Amino acid sequence: MGKKQEKKGQASGCVIPGFLYIGPVSTASDLKFLQAHEITVILSIGKSPRRVDEGIRTADGLKTMTYHRLSLLDDPDADITRCVDQACEILDHARSSGAKVLVHCSAAISRSPTVVAAYLMSSQGYTLQQSLDILTAARPAISPNPGFLSQLQQLEAKLLTHAQDVNPVQMP
Repeated sequence: MGKKQEKKGQASGCVIPGFLYIGPVSTASDLKFLQAHEITVILSIGKSPRRVDEGIRTADGLKTMTYHRLSLLDDPDADITRCVDQACEILDHARSSGAKVLVHCSAAISRSPTVVAAYLMSSQGYTLQQSLDILTAARPAISPNPGFLSQLQQLEAKLLTHAQDVNPVQMP
């Protein structure tokens, strides 16, 4: 997929209603957006994350926002496995606790869409194409780099093989 031009007004989008949102880094500091969507968990995918699981606290000390930062270079040769595995754990935990999550990287074009596509495939049972279609509807500017796309294709094949091993087709 080639780089697409950012469409005005579509910087951030909803991937799974009431749960999962995607956007660029600017969305993570857009308090109006975060509050309007009741987002309490931010998952940042970046080159060199500085903090892990820190949060914003109110004046009375209550934690209102939890940050998770995972490292992933936007390089076709970067291995997405560790980042994807950690992100899936974070997202599964957030979903089970009823939290709403924003996943972002710098521009929400390659890294965060790759991680969210892997989550949709691994945890939600979507195909790669379905995952990319959902992401494109939420944020038209997505464009995972070729190396990430290749690894997502490999993940899809692995998930399909595992599903066939678990539920083999019975021949009459």
